[in-house]
Amino acid sequence: MKEIEPNFHALIGGFIHQCGAIELLINAAIKNYCPEEILVTEVVKLPLFKRLNILKRALKERTEIEHPKIDLLFKDLDELRLERNKVAHNPILLSSLGETEGGEIHVVRFKSDCSNDERINKERMHELACASGAALRRLSELIPYEKRNI
Repeated sequence: MKEIEPNFHALIGGFIHQCGAIELLINAAIKNYCPEEILVTEVVKLPLFKRLNILKRALKERTEIEHPKIDLLFKDLDELRLERNKVAHNPILLSSLGETEGGEIHVVRFKSDCSNDERINKERMHELACASGAALRRLSELIPYEKRNI
């Protein structure tokens, strides 16, 4: 069986890893900004889009961080959430264009058939890996270390 170019694998792995780190930081921040223990144990089990909304509201109501800065970051985090689901839950296909092209992810989840033309190629994976790294850094800068409680 032909293998996908390792660089493509590394991009996928890096992106998924950074998304996991973002989610861990979101859960830690929720625990600190919403310290009601009974609620927190249930909130961190909610889908990510709901946790994003909860943390966004907590940061606006319980910190001095400028609201436009919060809004922009959380818009980016929500877009990454959608892209992460595409990467994590769809098949990786080998390219028929040759070994130098690597592979691609064919987005078919929740589609009635495989005729969907949306593909995530190596270049797009690189963009997503860079975007997730930048979002993780921005979120880390927004959440003080003492508020991470990881």
